[in-house]
Formats: sequence, C-alpha cells, structure tokens
Amino acid sequence: MTRSWKSYLVMLALLGSGFAAGILADRRFFPCPSETRRHSHTHMAGYRFTNPLLDCEIAADRTEGSELQPFKYKIRGIIARRVEAGDADHVSIYFRHLDSGASFGIKAGEKFIPASLLKVPVMIAWLKRAERDPAVLGRTFRYDGSTDWSAKQTIKPRETLTPGTSYTVDNLIFRMIAYSDNNTWRLLLDNIDTRELDAIVADLHVNFDPAKSAEDSMSVRAYSSFYRVLYNATYLNREMSEKALQYLSNNDFADGLVAGVPPGVTVASKFGEKTLVESGVRELHEFGIVYHPGDLISSAS
Repeated sequence: MTRSWKSYLVMLALLGSGFAAGILADRRFFPCPSETRRHSHTHMAGYRFTNPLLDCEIAADRTEGSELQPFKYKIRGIIARRVEAGDADHVSIYFRHLDSGASFGIKAGEKFIPASLLKVPVMIAWLKRAERDPAVLGRTFRYDGSTDWSAKQTIKPRETLTPGTSYTVDNLIFRMIAYSDNNTWRLLLDNIDTRELDAIVADLHVNFDPAKSAEDSMSVRAYSSFYRVLYNATYLNREMSEKALQYLSNNDFADGLVAGVPPGVTVASKFGEKTLVESGVRELHEFGIVYHPGDLISSAS
C-alpha cells in the first residue's frame, strides 16, 4: 500500500471527551475495487472541492471487509485504547472513500444528537434558496442582541455577532460554519421556512425531524448523506456545493480532524458538542472531508 491518500469521509460521534485528534494518523490510499471502479465518473475540471461521482451503496457494501479491513481493525484498536484510558466512553465512526465508495462503520447505526452539526443542513437550505434567487445571499438581517444563543456553548465561537449590526446572508452562513456561532445559526433559522429543512431531510431519506432538533437523534451513517451530496454536487448545483465546502474548509476548530493530519492539508469539516442534562454526559462530534494535499480533486480511476 502506498503512503498517499485521496478524499475520505469521516464521522466521529463521541460520548466523552478528547478523542478526535490523531484519528487519521495512518493515511493510506485504498485502491478502488473492480466492482466499484466501473461506477465512477471522471470529474469535471475547474472545481476545487466537488467531484460528481455516482454514489453506489451496493458497490460500497461489497468492499466492506476487503481493502479497508486493515484500516478498520487499526481504528478499532485506537478506540479500545482510548476507552480503556478513560478518554471516551463510546465512539461511533463512519469512514468512506469518496472516489470509490468503499466504506466501513464502527457502531455507525447508533444514534446521537447532532447539535451544531445541524448547521450544515441550515446552510444547504439557504444555498438551495440562493440557486433560485442569487440575490438572497445579499439580503441583510439585523442581530438585536436580545438573546445570546452562544452563551451556553462550551466551545465558544472565535467571533460572534455585534448587537445592533446587520449582516448579509452570505456572511451569516460563513460565520455559522467557520465559527459555529449559535447567534448566526438562530438568525438564519428564524428567517427560513422550516418546510425547506423538512424537504432536505426528506429528499436525502434522513430519518430526522428538524423541528425536534434539541432532542431528536440520527446515526453517523445517515448524517454522511449531507456531505456526500455536497462532494458529488447532486443536491445543490456545482457552484453552491463548492461554496458550501469552501465554508466548511474554514472551520476554525483545530482540536479534531485538523489536528490528526499534516499541516496544510485541507479539511472541510463541522463539529458539534452537546451536554446531556439528565446524565451529564458530554458528546463531541465531528464530520469532515479530508483532501489530498497535492491535488484537491484527482480523476477517478
């Protein structure tokens, strides 16, 4: 196996603390098996973050247990050591090679509360609206400061909104994703029709109710749909998918996936954290696409 790698999709859903860093320490490229290779498309030139390939779950399932097995066993070993050391109580992972479709999961069907990961479908909803009316991104909303929705965040945003100031939708989306600011999330959420969010989860066949986001849950495998449609540009158009992934690549959370790859590697990711009131258990989640440092998008074999 070579020491190079392309684009991977990784999900970490953790009950406990401090496990994300270093999870991608062994960066191997797994060649596309013949049964999966025939479903791939050569990408269109001129784009940095997207690569519209056909998504074939059957082929992906066939590759489970073959090329990715050594990597899966290594990840299992890392999880076992972290749990034994008390760094985490529970870990769920979903890994996918985005060019070939090869994937594996470790407790990938178990449910978690997405928390700030739900800012991604809110972004998708606004960008879907912008497809129909590009002027939407220039529309402004005023933050009155009456409620600080970021006050309860354990991981505080580096930048938040200034009371009495108006911001464009485009700037609010960037801040919501890059800084994970709850004030921007709330402002965008309050100004979009919830039916647009319902349409997204319905179109992607995600079993989740946006209206019950505070207590509803979803699996890591289900959440992967949001990232796959962005990478493949199959839900938003190419321009808006690029914009979404570019904003995700500006995520300033440096203690998760970014900490586990070499400096300078592009990671388009979003994290979320949630403390369960009744049990006091803290959940930390992160989901991201890690891009090859030499060529962000390579032709599929």
